[in-house]
Amino acid sequence: SGLGFSIVGGRDVPDIPNDDGIFVSRITPGSIAHLDGRIKVRDKVLSVNNIDLQGINHAQATNTLK
Repeated sequence: SGLGFSIVGGRDVPDIPNDDGIFVSRITPGSIAHLDGRIKVRDKVLSVNNIDLQGINHAQATNTLK
């Protein structure tokens, strides 16, 4: 279940100094994301279903992606 990728970052736990964005940290082999091939590790996730992920905390991003 799920899309098959993990994320890091967010306002509360930035992965990159001075950038509170949400980034793809891992893609599960054989998952939807892996089979599709467009999502790559280190991609910045800007929005999901027209919900802006800029400046939100990690838990909010995780909940949005569920």
